[in-house]
Amino acid sequence: MPPLKPISSSQITAIGWNPDTQRLVAQFGESFYEYDGVPARTAAIIMFSESHGIAFDQLVKKGGYPYRRITRELAESD
Repeated sequence: MPPLKPISSSQITAIGWNPDTQRLVAQFGESFYEYDGVPARTAAIIMFSESHGIAFDQLVKKGGYPYRRITRELAESD
């Protein structure tokens, strides 16, 4: 899994992206979700956006990327 980096957002607690697998992991409070096939440009826009939550909603949620809820242990594993 990608290392999670805390971000300043009212919705998202932390986010990480793995360039090898193109998987993005987002933490919402105590819940973790993994999104498949997220390209580098999309991940970068989210991570460096002034509003991480809006960027995430517009690019990932509305982008239709397949996702699944994962455990904290899986989200924090190497």
